[in-house]
Amino acid sequence: MPIDIKKIKEYPHRLGNALGYTKLTDIHSEWIKKAWRNKNEYVLQAHRNSYKTTAVLVVGAIWYLFFNPDVTVLIVRKEYEGAASIIKEISKHYLSENLIALYQEVYGITSIIREDRKDSITLTTKTRVTKEGNIDSLGIGGSITGRHYDKVFTDDIITLKDRVSKAERESTKSFIRELTNIPVIGGTITHTGTPWHKEDGFSILPEPDKYPIGSVDIPELTEDVRIKLKSGMTSSLYAINYELKHIADENRIFVDPQYEAWPENTKRICALLDPSYSGKNTTALTMIAETHEKAHIRGWVWPNDVAELYDVIANILKNYKCGTLYNASKADKGYSTKDLRTRYPAVIDVDETMNKHIKIISFLKQNWSLLYFAHDCQPEYLNQILDYVEGEEPDDAPDSAANLVKEMNIGHGNELMNRFGITA
Repeated sequence: MPIDIKKIKEYPHRLGNALGYTKLTDIHSEWIKKAWRNKNEYVLQAHRNSYKTTAVLVVGAIWYLFFNPDVTVLIVRKEYEGAASIIKEISKHYLSENLIALYQEVYGITSIIREDRKDSITLTTKTRVTKEGNIDSLGIGGSITGRHYDKVFTDDIITLKDRVSKAERESTKSFIRELTNIPVIGGTITHTGTPWHKEDGFSILPEPDKYPIGSVDIPELTEDVRIKLKSGMTSSLYAINYELKHIADENRIFVDPQYEAWPENTKRICALLDPSYSGKNTTALTMIAETHEKAHIRGWVWPNDVAELYDVIANILKNYKCGTLYNASKADKGYSTKDLRTRYPAVIDVDETMNKHIKIISFLKQNWSLLYFAHDCQPEYLNQILDYVEGEEPDDAPDSAANLVKEMNIGHGNELMNRFGITA
């Protein structure tokens, strides 16, 4: 497919179309031009599945470097592997027929890449000598000392981890402040991503351009798809990812979780599985390690049917030297317990009949101040707990946690039950 150079200079999304990104439209051209031509720090927030990373970083980098071959660019993501994956995506396009034909027409070359590493690309069109490549990548925590670039891009460096951890939020903000020393004189920084917390890294950045769901024409995001997306996550998670807004914490049941390192020496470690079979529910696994003074908690949630997770669960239990696994298997009449015992013998059936909300309030809420979450607790699990609202699914993580607190007889879980004359 021939590429019209004049057209792509003004409409960079058309370059993306030629490279196979057929769903990019005029709005993506606007994002690319704003992000790459801005003279000041620029912030773009767009909903999930809006193709912002594909447009701004992948197509935008290829487009801008075609017209500005000596520019140096740094792409930063939360994790190093995430940043390296963008480099890999860009690199493969420089081997494509359409891009080679374009470079041959303008620059008279058929080999576009001079140096291609996991975290860096240098093009043969680059004539300026610098230690930086045309495009380098980095994860938060990587060394940026001594590096200087014409363009710096952060993409999704604010994540679910920032939602559930104050320490993570502060660490991300420190990194954002450090980035101000990286652009060369006249260089710029652009941030793309999704807001996760009112005090996250976006709180110290300029006011963003915002594109919530519905503001970008994405044909496959039909009303049915939106309903399905909304039903598969908590209200606040949907608000964050698709409406780009926070739901205030004032009325939340669970706030300000405490964190500590997972203990090496414990009195006992137990786990409780809340299995899922279909629908909105997730399979949730909670683990609590008791020391002589504290109860340490961690957990996992999966969208899978429990039958697909037996080996995964057994391996987790063995890796953490867990003792008893309680299994709330009432819905499957004990079949999952039988299956799990073939992989992990210490499984006990739990027949749960209590009202779920009363159980969560009585055991998890009443003992919230006694629980210390592991620093590396799965964010999706913790997010389900922080988002818990009576009657709203998924609520498997808080249910699993409350059940385990009850089974291990931690703290003072019977206060509310006694008030209503309910017995466990």
